[in-house]
Amino acid sequence: MVRFADASTPVVEGSTDSDSSSSPHGLAAIVLLTGSVRQTALGRTAARSRFDLPLLGGQTIGSRWLRAVTGMREALSNPCLPVIIAANQAAKAPDVTGTWPLTSVVMDVEEPRGTGGALRDVVLRFPATAEILVVPGHSIPPDPDLFRTSAMTTQALAADAAVYATRDGEPTGIFRFRCGALATLPARGFVDMKEQGLPSLASRFDVRVITTDDPAPISIRTLDAYIEALRWLANGKTKTHHGPSEDWRCTFSLIEPGAEVHPTARVHDSVVLAGSKVGRDAVVVRSLVGPAGVVGAGRSAFDELVGDPEAE
Repeated sequence: MVRFADASTPVVEGSTDSDSSSSPHGLAAIVLLTGSVRQTALGRTAARSRFDLPLLGGQTIGSRWLRAVTGMREALSNPCLPVIIAANQAAKAPDVTGTWPLTSVVMDVEEPRGTGGALRDVVLRFPATAEILVVPGHSIPPDPDLFRTSAMTTQALAADAAVYATRDGEPTGIFRFRCGALATLPARGFVDMKEQGLPSLASRFDVRVITTDDPAPISIRTLDAYIEALRWLANGKTKTHHGPSEDWRCTFSLIEPGAEVHPTARVHDSVVLAGSKVGRDAVVVRSLVGPAGVVGAGRSAFDELVGDPEAE
C-alpha cells in the first residue's frame, strides 16, 4: 500500500517485510540513474550520454550533480559516501572516469533492464537494512545547494520506500529505498520502477509518497527541454522554473572548444559541440550541432538536431 506523508513530519510506522533498522545516516550510497530504454535523438546527435551534455559556465549536467552530491556528503558529515552511476549501452556510459571521487559506473547486466531492474542489481552489494537515495541523472538540479538541508538526504526512512513529490504534486524523480525491499524485484528481465517496480513493492512493503519543499529536477529528454533549461540557467533563475523564454531574445550561445564556428556565423540559443562545423554567415537557432554536424556557409538550422546519424 502507498501512504502519503510530509517530509517535515514523517509518519513513523513499521514496515511489513523488512528490518527497519538503518545506519546512523541512513544512506549507504547515492545512485544516479543515467540509463535509457533506447537512445534518444538528443543523445544520439551529441554522441555522448545526456549526463555529459554541457551547461553554461563550463559545467555539465554531471558536474552540476557532483556539486549536489558534495553538498549531500557535507550535510551528512560523510565525505566517503559512495556514488553509483547506473548506466546502460543504449544511453552510453558517462565519461566521468577519474574525475569524480568515490564514484563507480555500473552498467546493466542485460539490455534492456529498466530502472527497477538496474536498482535491484545495484543494491545487492549492500546489507538489506541499508538505504540508497536515487536521483535522475538525465536532469538538472535547479539549486544543487538545496540538497545540503533536504529531507530527502538527511531523513532516515520510516518506510521501505519513499517517492518524493513537490507540494503541488509534481514527481521529483527522486526516491529513497531500503535495499532489502529492492532486492525482491525480479533478477532478470525488464523492470520499470514506476510501471512494475513500485506496484510490486507496494504489494509487500511500506511505500510512501512524501511531499517536499525542494523543486523537482528539470528533466532533459529532448532538444526543446535542453534548450529551455539552458535559457533558464542563463537568466539566472535558480529556485523555480518560470516557463518558456521569449523566442526572439538570444539568452545564450554555447560553443565547445574544438568546434569550428566562422566569426560571421550567428549562434542563437544553441549548442555547438566539439568536432562540428558552422560556416560563414550561417544561422543556428534553438539547435544542437553534434560532432558530426555541419551547417554550411549561408545555411540555417532552426529547432534542429544537426548531425543526427539516423536523420541522414
